[in-house]
Amino acid sequence: MKHIIVTRCKFNSDDKFENYFKQIKNFYIPSINSQINKNFEIGLISNQKHFDLIRSLIDKEINMVRFEDQKKDYRDYVIKNGINIQTRHDCDDSMTDDCRYSSQREMARLARFV
Repeated sequence: MKHIIVTRCKFNSDDKFENYFKQIKNFYIPSINSQINKNFEIGLISNQKHFDLIRSLIDKEINMVRFEDQKKDYRDYVIKNGINIQTRHDCDDSMTDDCRYSSQREMARLARFV
């Protein structure tokens, strides 16, 4: 199973990004880095500068891909790479450390019934 977590973090200005960045550092990044199962990748919809900043704080064993928008390049990437689990995670939210593992386990269980 291939799993991508898509996060929209695209701001028109550095000032708007900075308003969220404290929350990103306090919630989003620690919750991503603390995942028990790192069998996923992050699809970050952002500009290059903000992507590079967030990438520098995410665990290096987690693959990250930058997208310009969710409608075209994200969709094309998911189809081309055979990703079958997609979850959305807001840039100012947190998640439990077993959230990705639980999602993948449940999808595997459901796949047996299809």
